[in-house]
Amino acid sequence: MKIEERGIRKWWQALPPNKKELFKESVRKNKWKLFLGLSSFGLLFVVFYFTHLEVSPVTGRSKLLLLGKEHFRLLSELEYEAWMEEFKNDMLTEKDARYVAVKEVVHHLIECNKDIPGISEINWIIHVVDSPDINAFVLPNGQVFIFTGLLNSVTDIHQLSFLLGHEIAHAVLEHAAEKASLVHFLDFLGLIFLTMIWAICPRDSLALLGQWIQSKLQEFMFDRPYSRTLEDEADKIGLQLAAKVKYLVVENTQCPSHSKR
Repeated sequence: MKIEERGIRKWWQALPPNKKELFKESVRKNKWKLFLGLSSFGLLFVVFYFTHLEVSPVTGRSKLLLLGKEHFRLLSELEYEAWMEEFKNDMLTEKDARYVAVKEVVHHLIECNKDIPGISEINWIIHVVDSPDINAFVLPNGQVFIFTGLLNSVTDIHQLSFLLGHEIAHAVLEHAAEKASLVHFLDFLGLIFLTMIWAICPRDSLALLGQWIQSKLQEFMFDRPYSRTLEDEADKIGLQLAAKVKYLVVENTQCPSHSKR
């Protein structure tokens, strides 16, 4: 986006003063046409936004999804390959007791929550990284990464179930795709906004002001209310996933993962 913005600014600054005046005069004479054009564009933009909203079958909340599932799957595979390259020398073997414990927890979470839309459609694969970092994450394609530092910090299996349930919930709720879509949406809005600023008033101070406003908007969306909304949503669904496992273990009901035992 910044490349296009700088190109437009350089084009404007390269214009001789007389052409700049002619351009401004043309804008003044055709301001109503420009207003009508921008209004039409704004209407199309609103239609585009609402036609790309999808309702989550799990939470019932509407969310913006611009990337196709196949496109986002490819992006997830690239991210997975990058993580595997980084951790290739630190992976625990499948025979390691810690790996087996994590596999059991994830298996229970999946088997006991097959009624949740999206759970069964994902192929869940576990990777345990031998690292003191207290961290875990799940990629949109079902690749589960958990660090031994986190395993050492949890107090019991139920706490681990909730933490993994939280990360699995992010994947099931497609939070990564939603955030990526919103980033693209805001970048497009920012491109239009900064282009208008640089085209009308090509001053570095105004350009920096426009970039500052754009950064604050993204900070507000991703570091504050919006980000908290996604985390709270993952907490809620993750707790439901973990609670169902705990309930079925205690009651010994017909959860597939326990009925096979």
